[in-house]
Amino acid sequence: MKNEVVFEEITRTVIAQIEQGVAPWRMNWGFVEPPQNYFSGHKYRGINAFLIFLKQYPTPFFATFNQITKNGGKVKKGSKAHRLYFSKSLWYDSNGNQYEETDLEYLPPQTLASIRRVYYIKYDMVFNMSDVEGIELKPFSQIWNENDSFLEIDHFVNALTDKPKIQVKLSNNAYYDKVNDLVNMPLIQQFDSSSNFYATAFHELVHSSGHAKRLNRATLRDFQEFGDPNYSKEELIAELGACFFCNHFGIDNVDVQQNAAAYLQGWLKTLKAEPRMLWEAAADAQRAFDFFLKQTTPKTA
Repeated sequence: MKNEVVFEEITRTVIAQIEQGVAPWRMNWGFVEPPQNYFSGHKYRGINAFLIFLKQYPTPFFATFNQITKNGGKVKKGSKAHRLYFSKSLWYDSNGNQYEETDLEYLPPQTLASIRRVYYIKYDMVFNMSDVEGIELKPFSQIWNENDSFLEIDHFVNALTDKPKIQVKLSNNAYYDKVNDLVNMPLIQQFDSSSNFYATAFHELVHSSGHAKRLNRATLRDFQEFGDPNYSKEELIAELGACFFCNHFGIDNVDVQQNAAAYLQGWLKTLKAEPRMLWEAAADAQRAFDFFLKQTTPKTA
């Protein structure tokens, strides 16, 4: 499948949600476990995690047809598979010879000087385990204790070793100031719900990951004014990153105000003009999520 066809296919899925008046990155997953392969435990990331969030599947577990049959299961008649995307890189020299990444260290300097990298997007088909018979599912939880989630988020943010200055005060705007590396948040009492306060805080925290001393993200570093292409993409990165964080901590991130018609129409126009943006923004949002999460993940020997 050609890359541009993939970008357009993914973007059409999101546009369909927006045309129904829904901001897709403001949806809640609702499971304690992240979406993952049932047998290998591989967790789906980036655009794949986001597309699974949109579908609202009954379980967070997925498997290929071969995995299911190998383990004695059977896919229910009429079940639809879900497409998972992944990218693969190949390298070509000036003569058209093809190389894998593992080949590069053995190539002579003159060949390396002429080499070019080409990305291919491929896909696998998986089924949600709710569509499988003959395999007993391990238990999973959809229950979150909201107060525990908020407390866990507070501990998480306090434990971050590389973060912006965060101030919470009576104010009319939440924003990230990249010059002073500062997140400003209104008081939690000013929000319709505590969930919206934390979802907004995650949005601004994701912005801060792009600071030059962190991930040095061009969309944050180079945007000059509201509405320019860098700004639009940076906002999408922050929205998707907040979605990943909200689902990780199990909070409802639906923000009614963000579903305003003008807001959604703006995203329709942007995504239709640049189908590649969603794929790239999801990858950057995943990097931002990983950047902060790794700071509080205990290292194993």
